[in-house]
Amino acid sequence: MIKNVKWIKNANGYRLATEAEWENVAKANAWGLYDMSGNVSEWCMDEFYPTSYQDQGRLENPVVFDPHFENHMKHVLRGGCYQDRDVLCLVETRGGASIFDPQPFSGFRLARGPFV
Repeated sequence: MIKNVKWIKNANGYRLATEAEWENVAKANAWGLYDMSGNVSEWCMDEFYPTSYQDQGRLENPVVFDPHFENHMKHVLRGGCYQDRDVLCLVETRGGASIFDPQPFSGFRLARGPFV
């Protein structure tokens, strides 16, 4: 397990996907990506607030993000993992966890470029 992760704000255009980007790819999946749910929960750039995604009115890409990324304790996890019950291994599964606590059933996908 990786124990020391440093959040790099300028990583040559690579970044975590926003929650809206993750959901769009998982639902449309026109890019042939696999295991978007039920493998490992995946980190998203957005900070986790229980109703933030719904509160944004499902705008094209609402990003809930503090520019001082490391100051916020919880970020969004999407997709559920193989340790979850089957009803949680869905694209719609949404949760949050501290970036400072070990998350052995979590992973990530990188996006590249500006927020779309």
